[in-house]
Amino acid sequence: MEIDARIDRRVRDETADRIVRDRAVLDPTACRTDVQDRGRYVERLLDAIAPVFSGSTPPTLYVWGPKGAGKTTLTTAIVGRLNALNGDGGRAMHTTTRTAHRQLPRVVSVDLRRVSSEFTFYRRALSSLLGPEATPSNGVSTGTLRDRLTSRLTAKPSFVVVDHVDDPMGPPLTDVVQWLSRVESGDAWVALGRTPPDGLNVDVERTVELPAYRTHTLIDVLGSRAEFGLAPDAITREQLYAIADWAHGDAHDAIAALFSAALLAESADRDRISEADVSDGIEAVPYPSSALHRVFALEESRQELLYQFLSLSASQRQSVGATAGALADADHVDLKRSTVRRMLYELADDGVLRRVEHRDPDRRYGRGRGRPPSRVEPTFPPLIFRALHSSRKS
Repeated sequence: MEIDARIDRRVRDETADRIVRDRAVLDPTACRTDVQDRGRYVERLLDAIAPVFSGSTPPTLYVWGPKGAGKTTLTTAIVGRLNALNGDGGRAMHTTTRTAHRQLPRVVSVDLRRVSSEFTFYRRALSSLLGPEATPSNGVSTGTLRDRLTSRLTAKPSFVVVDHVDDPMGPPLTDVVQWLSRVESGDAWVALGRTPPDGLNVDVERTVELPAYRTHTLIDVLGSRAEFGLAPDAITREQLYAIADWAHGDAHDAIAALFSAALLAESADRDRISEADVSDGIEAVPYPSSALHRVFALEESRQELLYQFLSLSASQRQSVGATAGALADADHVDLKRSTVRRMLYELADDGVLRRVEHRDPDRRYGRGRGRPPSRVEPTFPPLIFRALHSSRKS
């Protein structure tokens, strides 16, 4: 028996009495390659970047589809494999007549939700190549970072993948294309987003659409996660179908509902997920929901603020003002009430929180009587965020 297998067996033995065996498998933010029957879309993506396999950069490409369709998952898997094959000395490409050393293009990946300016865009791109430790965060100009990125991109064939091009947390694609135009060899890029191509305001040479998952495919995705993340027979096929049917093709929401149901069963010390756990797990995923990836792309201070926000009582969350006051008084929040209030509104603008108007049926609002107060509520799955945030802090 191999050492890895022996260690895995010991780990399984230690978690034998738990319904949740491996939280990382159930984590919706974990990029597992849940391809299942998405192979035909993988082939379309490979066809679109076909010049890569002859050592050239691909045409500009836009990969689009709804939330939870697997755009990031499939593209990340392809990019990871290309970079693994690339290596420092080039990949030996075997033909029927001889072996030729042909260098596959190197891929640079940037999540635009983590980009707030041209400076941070170049820094994120360099970090993808060199690692965050080797990339300066201050003390250098935007032009210096641009020159460093140019030298790296021109050293060997390269192209840039920019993800979440239409997310309100990041810059528009038009700005990104302009920034790339200032970088030599920056005209080769692949963009990922939800907006249909005719709404991009940017010309692209190729497009690939990834539609939502079909229900039976989503059941297979959930079954795979349950097999490796939960105790044997912890959930039934019928329960997986109920979750997949509710999710309407959104893999993120389906996995989030499964994880939420498992956490509820775990907290009740059950060894099986009940029907009530499934219903409550689905209820714990807001609709429409914001992907947890977006929340963990926020600054740590804002993540901590959201964690404390979820700890407040219902009375403390009746209005934005009451919430800001309660958070400003919290032990782990070192911010003024006005600052907290502003941050709550900014998080609502980013779509991480949702503003809900609170109307008192005993009070009439109209001219001279002021506007009804509003409160904020999360657009992301709170049970999972609290569980993952706690584990990442420890």
